[in-house]
Formats: sequence, C-alpha cells, structure tokens
Amino acid sequence: MDGFEAALDDLLDASKKVSEAADVVAGVRDSVKGMDLHAEPPRHFGDISGLLHRRPATAFGDSLGMSSVAYAYDQHRRRAADKLEELRQNTEATAHALGRVAELYEESDTIAQSHLTRLHKSM
Repeated sequence: MDGFEAALDDLLDASKKVSEAADVVAGVRDSVKGMDLHAEPPRHFGDISGLLHRRPATAFGDSLGMSSVAYAYDQHRRRAADKLEELRQNTEATAHALGRVAELYEESDTIAQSHLTRLHKSM
C-alpha cells in the first residue's frame, strides 16, 4: 500500500524532527539555567542578617538598592527554565508517541500483509 508507506515515513520523519526540537529546547533551558544570580530575597528594614554576614555581589551589585530587581529577575528566570523543562518533556513525549504510532502502523501492515498472503494461498 503505497499511500500507507508514505504516511508511515511521514510519521517517522515527524518523530525525528520533534525529537530534535526537544534537544534544542533542552539547550535553551540549560542556557537559561546558566544565567542565574543566586539572588536572595531582598532584606527589609529592621533585618539585621546583612550585618552578620556580607552577601556576595551579583551582576546588579549588593549595595545599589537592586536586590529586589535581582531577586525578581532570578525568580522569573527560574520559572522560565521550569517552563522550558516542561516543554522539553512534552516534546520528547510527543516524539515518542509519534514513533510508537508509526510502529503500530507498521505492525498492523505486517499483520494485514500476512493475512492477505494466507488468503491468496488458500484460494
């Protein structure tokens, strides 16, 4: 069945391309994870913890009043990395599902061909 084989090839090709897309998403996720600041929640007036130990400077500095911005950036970056991880997982699952559908079609075609062969032999 020529049309069936073309559809099977399309499924296998789609599965491969979606799997490659998952790899790209994983690279983007890793890149976003690499931009972390390890920013702590901003200190509020009356918080003496900063007096007991000095926090490491971040890309925003630790004495320029930017701790809230750095913390908000880091929280946003973390959520973006989490969403990218979710996208990667869903993309990999889709690639796997497409591959599995192709396998099922192939198995079904093999079974149908064997039934046709037996039918022709019995005639």
